[in-house]
Amino acid sequence: MLNRSLITCKSCNQYIVLRVGVGLNDEQRFVFQCPNCACILRGCLRLHYQPSSLSYESEDFMRLDEDPPDDASIKGVTVYTDLPVHRSCQGKALGNGGSAFLALQPLMGDGFIEFNQRKDLAQHIRAELFRPFGESRLLLGVATGLT
Repeated sequence: MLNRSLITCKSCNQYIVLRVGVGLNDEQRFVFQCPNCACILRGCLRLHYQPSSLSYESEDFMRLDEDPPDDASIKGVTVYTDLPVHRSCQGKALGNGGSAFLALQPLMGDGFIEFNQRKDLAQHIRAELFRPFGESRLLLGVATGLT
């Protein structure tokens, strides 16, 4: 899942479109550089599974409650908490080469496909483990493809 939020850097007060690829942990710490003033910005993404929601905590940036505008002048930052993001993606919109997955694929070659399969299996198993009681299928069957 990719979460897109409008934030402001507390150092330069400039807008940033923050795109965070959400990993599996309940608490996901991350660091990135402000594309406007180059300050280091730290944050923590907290996942809440029941009910499903997420929140950000940071002393370095503030998340705004409004949706990011389609303004090309606002710089973007892409952060994945479970995937390295190549430097070439930073400051670009998704349509202009800002996708971490598309940038990483040529660097990993065939290993990227195996990485995605393992990641998808881990996410599926986690979803099965956190289903309400009585709704879960047999995990062995899910892991082996027998369901």
